Amino acid sequence: MAGVASGEEAYMRRMRMAAPLQPPPPPPPPLPVPSDSKRRSSTPTSETTPPYQQQSHPSRHHSHDHRDQHHDSRKRSSETIQPPFPPPHIPPPTPIVLLTNMVGGGEVDADLEGETAAECGRFGKILECVVFEVPYQVPDGEAVRIFIRFENVQGAIRAQKELNGRFFGGRTVAASFFDPQRFRIGDLV
Repeated sequence: MAGVASGEEAYMRRMRMAAPLQPPPPPPPPLPVPSDSKRRSSTPTSETTPPYQQQSHPSRHHSHDHRDQHHDSRKRSSETIQPPFPPPHIPPPTPIVLLTNMVGGGEVDADLEGETAAECGRFGKILECVVFEVPYQVPDGEAVRIFIRFENVQGAIRAQKELNGRFFGGRTVAASFFDPQRFRIGDLV
């Protein structure tokens, strides 16, 4: 039984990796520009004094102004907004679309493959349609996996966009792209 549990775990891990990703949240709004940088003059009041020193306090020494300016520039550069994490890796589209949650385990009939291929044929030329029932216990929505291999990736993209989230027989279909190498060697779980 230990092999079955680890197989289920591996399957669930692959399902999570193959599941369509949610779009990343919108980026935060840019920080407001400090008011002193908006007031920079294109014509300095003194030819030898840069604009940042003109705004310094009159009682400060020139060398002190330089240190303050250096400190201020470091502070401003640290205020640059950086995303808290890199954007998620989104795999590139492939000519193979995986459909899940169309039917539950034990609900596959003789017409499912032909009907699915006919429906997907409006997105592009179908080279192959494979209905695969997972041979071990998994959640009902993942028990039947339908693979549609298109002649080109454009047809697969249209199918994935149109079918993902569509209702079929009271279920919400999940459509994602599938690795052609895994499909070729028959690694369908």
